[in-house]
Amino acid sequence: MTTPSLKVSAHCAHSKYQFDVETDTTLRVLLEGVASPEAAPKRSALDLVLVLDQSGSMGGEKLQLCKETAIFLSRELTSNDRLGLVTYASQVFEQFPLQWMTADAKETFSAKTKGIRATDCTNLSGGLLKGISMLGAAETAMQVDENLKGDANKAEEVTGQRMRAVLLLTDGHANNGITDPEMLCKVTSEALEKIGGGTHLFTFGYGTQHNDELLEKLAMGSNGRYFFIDKSDEVAGAFADCLGGLCSTVAQNIVLELQPAGGATFQGDAMTAFKNSRAGSDGFRVEIPDLFAEESRSIMIKMSLPKLTAPVEGDEDAPVAKITASFVDCTAAALGTVEQVVGVARPREVSSAEQVASENADVHIQVLRFHAAEDLERAQRLAEQGQLGEGRSVLEVCRDKMKASRFNLGSDDLVSHLCEELDDAHECLSSPSVFASKGNKKMRSRTAQFQTERQYLPSSDSAVYRNVFQKTMRSRWKKKE
Repeated sequence: MTTPSLKVSAHCAHSKYQFDVETDTTLRVLLEGVASPEAAPKRSALDLVLVLDQSGSMGGEKLQLCKETAIFLSRELTSNDRLGLVTYASQVFEQFPLQWMTADAKETFSAKTKGIRATDCTNLSGGLLKGISMLGAAETAMQVDENLKGDANKAEEVTGQRMRAVLLLTDGHANNGITDPEMLCKVTSEALEKIGGGTHLFTFGYGTQHNDELLEKLAMGSNGRYFFIDKSDEVAGAFADCLGGLCSTVAQNIVLELQPAGGATFQGDAMTAFKNSRAGSDGFRVEIPDLFAEESRSIMIKMSLPKLTAPVEGDEDAPVAKITASFVDCTAAALGTVEQVVGVARPREVSSAEQVASENADVHIQVLRFHAAEDLERAQRLAEQGQLGEGRSVLEVCRDKMKASRFNLGSDDLVSHLCEELDDAHECLSSPSVFASKGNKKMRSRTAQFQTERQYLPSSDSAVYRNVFQKTMRSRWKKKE
């Protein structure tokens, strides 16, 4: 039997509670992406379109590094993947139509990319819409292109779940074509809906002059990501994080349903930044776009456990919640469902020492992470209103609470990492000029990172939210010539 690509587990803040006392606790539901046990696991095939800004401001080292990175990206693909390239300035250029990445195609792509030169204005809308339409006009994923005939990899069938994405890179504001942010987001959303197929849009903002709010809205509208690239040497890392994640996607369209059981009740809202709603009168429904291998997602809910009439020693005999996750299993190219019933032991007595020993630290740590994300978002909003001092105070209180927590082990664990990130965020609010140039962009990425438990800052070497595929690709790309 094939192992599902998604693993579900759950724990309360303690593993046991006295039976004759009504008790409040916190439930943590943990989703984990399961890596294939194969030595060389088969990944989903990719359909990618790069949309590259070649306006005048991209001249010199910026454009050169972007071209080198694009060429290196093309060499990471197989003949089962397709790649296209669109560039834009005042006009839009289809440099490389979407096609299968055979050895010959890679050479053609390299030659075309090397010939790109910086020119005038920034028609971001034209380039982006052309890139989206390129995917939409492509052949269906189940068709095999004539160019593959005779290729050594022809035997590899073009089947299963294909990952489709547009990668947009710019260093400036749209000053040609559609320049109104609201209108651009609207037409982009409509274009993505028209081509269907769960296409993701990843946006890469280069330097300090781009509209980070716009790029984030464009990306989040398609369950993509916004990357802030501060320096030239971060370009390859950003693309490696993106491609490494896409190549290791194991589950998509995850729908998590949580229902209380055994007389327990959920209290308040679910602690998650992902789209969620009530399921019936008592439960919750949480929608998570995708999950990479080795990644995890935590959703917490406060709940009340009832007073029982008799002790229950085994947790399997005292259920408190039922969890059902439905998803697209990318490794099996099939729909998957995983169910889990969560129980908590309710013995006759629980001493103070037993209560301490039964504590699940990870539940508390993930609650700290969730509240840190809330405080980061609040601090950013205050700073955007000109209240940098108030924003810094919010971060200081959060950081001090983290550092004083008994779960801060002072080593390379999640809490110490959160403390370091909060210190960095505090620096982003050090002055109006710092916040306006880079701070706001870094805060935006850092907040998303805390909310979704996924790497958003290519400048960070932290391994907390990177899987082995992203780490390996970053390492390989750092060594590229």
